[in-house]
Amino acid sequence: MSKRVAPLVVLSWLILLALLVAAVLSPQVAPHNPVRERLIDRLLPPVWTPDGAWRYLLGTDHLGRDVVSRIIYGSRVSLELWGCPILLLLNLVLVVVSLKL
Repeated sequence: MSKRVAPLVVLSWLILLALLVAAVLSPQVAPHNPVRERLIDRLLPPVWTPDGAWRYLLGTDHLGRDVVSRIIYGSRVSLELWGCPILLLLNLVLVVVSLKL
């Protein structure tokens, strides 16, 4: 008999997978250049407010940079910072386990 996985668990894994793919493919996924300043578009509100536009889903910052693009590129940095130590730890564990065998 196989255990049935809860739908919330599957949804959580799918969201994590989507974030991982967005971080790895950030140059292709991000809608705008995250460092491009466009002062004419500064401090635009998010899309769900009355003055919001679909061009900038989460709005822009004080320099007119797209917030969504900055979050996507920032996740890439976080992935690099956390991915390297995890891979090193995994290699260390594999060495220790292989030495004990």
